[in-house]
Amino acid sequence: LVDHVYAIREAAAVNLKNLVEKFGTEWAQSNIIPKVLAMARDSNYLHRMTTLFCINLMSEVVGPHCVQKLILPVVISLAADSVANVRFNVAKTVQKLGPQIDQSTIQAQVK
Repeated sequence: LVDHVYAIREAAAVNLKNLVEKFGTEWAQSNIIPKVLAMARDSNYLHRMTTLFCINLMSEVVGPHCVQKLILPVVISLAADSVANVRFNVAKTVQKLGPQIDQSTIQAQVK
């Protein structure tokens, strides 16, 4: 996930999604998601971008509860990032996560 080549980071993210599908959300919550979310605090903006890319992929398989409770707060924190491309990708990520987040949470946290 921290390779300097985009294609390798992308393939790793796809593999993480496949692992989550195979082993389930509970396993992901204890083994994968904390490590991915920790990358959101990395000083390298590419690592923060990779976090968002992984979130986009994993959100398809982890379920709405995990998205709302674990993932959304990290995505929202990245909205204040100093790098414009990270902020732009936060907007794209929120759009992708939107259907899995209840309306009251969107009103309270996202807007």
